[in-house]
Amino acid sequence: ATEKPGAQIDEATNLIYVFIKDDANLQQNLKLEDVFLEFVQSKKQVCTAKNIRRVTFSLATQRQFPIYYTYRKRLT
Repeated sequence: ATEKPGAQIDEATNLIYVFIKDDANLQQNLKLEDVFLEFVQSKKQVCTAKNIRRVTFSLATQRQFPIYYTYRKRLT
């Protein structure tokens, strides 16, 4: 399909990736899922205005696989 220059895109296409190095082992001390969710919810208007459809946090601790928390834009 051919698109005209300047045509608006209806779908949210932008993604944000946040990488956090966890030297203090925060994942053991805090419920980070709640912290990340609260942050993303507080930025809902900004994400909508900027057409952001997904925010992913990657938490890396030494000698462990990273943990991912992904929050997606709802269709409703």
